[in-house]
Amino acid sequence: MQECRDTEYTSSSDLAFQGDRECYNPKELFVGSLVSCHMLWYMHLCTLNGIIVVDYSDSAEGIMKGEKGGKGKFE
Repeated sequence: MQECRDTEYTSSSDLAFQGDRECYNPKELFVGSLVSCHMLWYMHLCTLNGIIVVDYSDSAEGIMKGEKGGKGKFE
């Protein structure tokens, strides 16, 4: 088993909040992790039921909604 190592990366807010497009966006990383988890769960269920998956695609998006006073939420 390969040893896990800490990896440093630079992140920045979304471009709408004057973020840097060259840096990782935490919201995009969050959506990516949810998509990966969903795929692995789906593949697991297929394996348990003898279903052979020959193709898989997923299209996910998260939306940042701004609110008055500078607050916001991510959906």
